[in-house]
Amino acid sequence: MSEPSEVVKPRQAHGQTNQRSKKVVKRLAVVLLLLVFVFLVAVSVPDIVSNMFGHAAQAGCVTAPAAESSLNAGPIGGNSQLVTAKLESGQAAEVDFGRSVTSRGVTVYLDLSPVPSGSTFFHVRLNPFVRSDDAALRPQNISAIAERDGATLVLNVCFDRNGSRNSNLGDPGSYTGSVTVDDSRLSGPVAVPVTVTMQYPNGLFLLWLYFGAIIPGAWCVWVIKAKRDGSGDAISRAFLTWASSIDGVVAIVAGGVSAFAVYMAVYLRDPTWGSSALQPLTLYGGMFSAFVTTSGLASLTGQKS
Repeated sequence: MSEPSEVVKPRQAHGQTNQRSKKVVKRLAVVLLLLVFVFLVAVSVPDIVSNMFGHAAQAGCVTAPAAESSLNAGPIGGNSQLVTAKLESGQAAEVDFGRSVTSRGVTVYLDLSPVPSGSTFFHVRLNPFVRSDDAALRPQNISAIAERDGATLVLNVCFDRNGSRNSNLGDPGSYTGSVTVDDSRLSGPVAVPVTVTMQYPNGLFLLWLYFGAIIPGAWCVWVIKAKRDGSGDAISRAFLTWASSIDGVVAIVAGGVSAFAVYMAVYLRDPTWGSSALQPLTLYGGMFSAFVTTSGLASLTGQKS
């Protein structure tokens, strides 16, 4: 009669070991979720502070006083011989900020014929920079200066994206405009077209959308896999048990990679992302769909026949 009891005890010990292992896995999962939450909060704080207060300093561009002095120089009259200014070929006047929140500029060269006399500075006029929906860049954050270097006129245009929401350059998008050199020594004004593209700068803040797509996506995959009916609980420990199993981890990782690929393709590769209020919804829907599709396929392949 002693043999059955000797067989049962190892089984009970093995069952207790499995229960302890599951508890450890669940605790690790909770700790991991808390660490992810703390990480998201930590990376979001600088973005929120930047949006509220911004930065005051300019960098890597023509300073406002220098640009202002050139603009205030005004047209110079009293010249008998007019000068022709021609934009050198092969130049692309484009400023792509991407996610950068700083000052950036573009330099354009114009050929002068003949070499004019008088001041080396030429009068410059800034024209509006507008988006397709008529939104415009803040003119106070744009400066331009044109200075002659021999027979070449060097035009520097600076765009300052620093500042809070009410004092920065503008919202994300693609803006087209021009800078006109209209000095009286020229035979006619020369308009130089410039394109400015800006992206939503707080990419880390969008990670909230990423995890907001993964969590409900994982729940949907679990419901489909478990074939739960309408009488069951929507949230139960069975979901955590599945998520901590090998099958669940493989499905979540595969879906997470697919959703992050959508994040990279939709947001990071679009130089004007953030110009429309519908783009966050599109990004969220794309990440959610990619996660559920890939995670569901990975979960199905893990099923035993």
